[in-house]
Amino acid sequence: MASYFPKSVFWVSLVLFLGNDHVGVLGQTLNCGTSRRRAWRDLTCREQEQYMNAVNDLKQEGTYDRFVEIHFANRRAAHGEPLFLPWHRWFLWRFEQELQRVSGNCQLTIPYWDWEVDAGSEEDASVLVWDTFGSSRGIANGASGCVNEGQFQWTNVVSPGRRCLAREFNRDQTPFVHEGGILSRILEFDTFGEFGPALEGTPHAIPHIYLGGQMNTHYSPDGTKRTGY
Repeated sequence: MASYFPKSVFWVSLVLFLGNDHVGVLGQTLNCGTSRRRAWRDLTCREQEQYMNAVNDLKQEGTYDRFVEIHFANRRAAHGEPLFLPWHRWFLWRFEQELQRVSGNCQLTIPYWDWEVDAGSEEDASVLVWDTFGSSRGIANGASGCVNEGQFQWTNVVSPGRRCLAREFNRDQTPFVHEGGILSRILEFDTFGEFGPALEGTPHAIPHIYLGGQMNTHYSPDGTKRTGY
């Protein structure tokens, strides 16, 4: 039997995120309209730089950390249930609005990691580059090593017990799912109530586990720099 998420919990999640102000608790947005998102690998160097600058600006003003806190506060409400997909879609849309606000650029959208293209060659993924998000080799020695290259060598993070943005690179983890595997997964279920929670496990969770660090916890936004992974 498919599981269904209580509407009351959904509205509690909305209140936690938006508060009582119709523009939310995070700031006045630009009302940019419909967004067109592209893969990180398809952005120009200038577009990648604009995105990274906007993320760091949100970090500096405290807005980024608020998103990390909200994701953790809703860890039960927005995971393991059919609400997983719509809640995170809304969460990313709201973050995108903040990127546009802080940059003053309505053309700035959240790029996504086209990770099915990287299936089988995860360490050479388009997002794992030394001068942007940091490469698979750019971490300090030891488990959960601090990222020590790229634009996000953060030492002020929300996740407790962590002193930095960290990664582990669990190389023994199941490889990323390629495009054919994703299509097969989509066709495997008859109802959305079954599909959403299943997709949360495979393929969604695999990059989380592979990257490790904060990404392998409910503080995961602390470790993603917020690409639409």
